[in-house]
Amino acid sequence: MKDIDYISKNSELEKRASARLEIQEVFRNGKNFQNTINFLTKQSFLHYKSIIDLISYQKDDLYPIGYIMLNKSNAIVGFVGSWFSKRKIENQECTFCNIHSWIVEQEYRIYSFYLISLLNKKDINLTAYTPVESLKGLLEKYGFKKKEIIYKVIFNLGLFKFLKKEYEIIEDKKDIENKLSKTSLDIHNLYNNKVYKSFLIRNINEEDELFVIGCVLRKKGLKIFNLFYISNIDYFQKHYNEILNTISKRLNVYFFSEYDLGNEKNFFPDKIILSKSKKKTIYLKTKNEISNLELLNSDLII
Repeated sequence: MKDIDYISKNSELEKRASARLEIQEVFRNGKNFQNTINFLTKQSFLHYKSIIDLISYQKDDLYPIGYIMLNKSNAIVGFVGSWFSKRKIENQECTFCNIHSWIVEQEYRIYSFYLISLLNKKDINLTAYTPVESLKGLLEKYGFKKKEIIYKVIFNLGLFKFLKKEYEIIEDKKDIENKLSKTSLDIHNLYNNKVYKSFLIRNINEEDELFVIGCVLRKKGLKIFNLFYISNIDYFQKHYNEILNTISKRLNVYFFSEYDLGNEKNFFPDKIILSKSKKKTIYLKTKNEISNLELLNSDLII
């Protein structure tokens, strides 16, 4: 009954908003793209470069990079970023969209909900990983459900200076592609631009190999390598100290992290002394379970 009440109330609010405002999709090569960039450059609510970076990392021009809200004077008064991606689940292609960078001019904040009105009508999986406090209740009224995940950070002591070299990192694209399984190769082809660090880690003596994708993040002044994909988690957990030493040496990073979604196997072993875990609430309106691959198409990579 509550859901019906929300739908009815949202419809009334959208009708009221539509009398004053218009929502438009923004495509990379569309007529309103440059005006959108100009708006994002001038606004002071969010860091401009981070939004532009997120837009530039998106590859598929078939989908909008965001939505804008225009007033009666045809001026942009709001923006929300949309990062679309696809993944095959049980032989069916499923579409996901991460909502990010929600910006509304002060005068129009009462209509913030209207920015996602078009998105909310699509039969796709919607995610919001970093909404500000004022938007959380709004998302729930639009049918999003809260999900609690764990963000875990570990500190690597950097003992690589004293240990014998056992692993090497291979970053050459051709060398990587020649050694990957079809599954890992497909993933590599999807995530091969500059924001992602993807490489093979090879055991010099045994010739065992791991394919890894992650991103270098900066949080509270710390340089952190967040792991998003590992081709063989069991092997990684068995040898994670030596493998992290190798990555530390190559990337000059001592902190590592992962997001535990609760529906996949963790990358790191449960009991690591120099580690810290923190609960994080995300918001989902999905028919399919999200995976770490969806996180790679989101604002969690910056």
